Amino acid sequence: MLINYLESTKKISNLKNAEDHEGEFPWFIAKFETPKKMGNPGKARFESQGIGGFREMADKILELPADATYYAFLIVKTQDNAGSSRQKFMRFLYIPDGFSAIKRSAVTTIVSHLDEELKPIAVTMDVDEEDLTTRLDAELLGKTLLSAGGAHPPTHLYFGEDMVHENVLNN
Repeated sequence: MLINYLESTKKISNLKNAEDHEGEFPWFIAKFETPKKMGNPGKARFESQGIGGFREMADKILELPADATYYAFLIVKTQDNAGSSRQKFMRFLYIPDGFSAIKRSAVTTIVSHLDEELKPIAVTMDVDEEDLTTRLDAELLGKTLLSAGGAHPPTHLYFGEDMVHENVLNN
């Protein structure tokens, strides 16, 4: 399989069923290994996981060596005024500054394989260091996720314990 973390589908299932774990906002990060031969999809290796939401995940990505591309998967919890709770899945692709176009394109195939394995993913974003440190906040992430649509827009989107976007248009 493409990623050692995905070898255990039970782990992914548990991650996606995180709504059972109040106050937890699960995420995981995989590191892409450049294929040794052109045409091969390369490999993704499990790098880290946590339950602290977007901010914890972003901080962890920035702590990792800048010699690789990282795939991050986040579970966002949502609620509406009627008391309905749902989960939305977001995927972030972090490619450090200075990576060549060849290295960037080398991960295209494996990214699409992982996205397929983990769907449904509501939002996919390519991010850089500035996104992870300053640009992406609850408001921008919330608006991005809301723009992805859905039958019943939530009134609250939780990206972490203290990272909440309130959808005032739905109140």
